Amino acid sequence: MKSVLDELYDGEIRPCELQNTMEMQELIGIIADCNEKLEEVLTGEQIALLEQFVDVCTELKMVEEREVFKSAFRLGVRMGIEVILVLENK
Repeated sequence: MKSVLDELYDGEIRPCELQNTMEMQELIGIIADCNEKLEEVLTGEQIALLEQFVDVCTELKMVEEREVFKSAFRLGVRMGIEVILVLENK
């Protein structure tokens, strides 16, 4: 069995990739429907502004997800260290 570090290095573990759940798929569908409706009623300039808004929101979401991952990873490492220290003191 490969170690977690080997799997991570070999690209077999990709923490930034999520499986789409049914809930996520439903929300993606709603977003697509809203986008279609907006494109039908907005002017070209307004569509460009909407696209810029969506791009910035997407970028923000990616930054937030990266920061959450880093924070959770640090917490996991701290928990592991605590477990090792507790085991050493027994």
